[in-house]
Amino acid sequence: MASALSLLMLWAVAVNTVPFAPSRWRHASTALLIGSGIAVLGHLTASAGPVAGLLALVFGAAMLRWPPGLGLRLALHRGRRRLERA
Repeated sequence: MASALSLLMLWAVAVNTVPFAPSRWRHASTALLIGSGIAVLGHLTASAGPVAGLLALVFGAAMLRWPPGLGLRLALHRGRRRLERA
């Protein structure tokens, strides 16, 4: 179970780096993360049970839809725009 959780955490870190990638790489990296996320999800479900697998599925879907790094990137972009206007 520890290996499945550590893989899930590594996957989460990788998802958080996608918003900082250049836009031409975003689609390919998202497809790669979806493919590897399915494997990690299967490993976690097999080792920890279906409830943990379902929770990880919800967590992963939320991370892919609204990555936390995206909010940080948007906030930095807005801050730069405000400084340029001043």
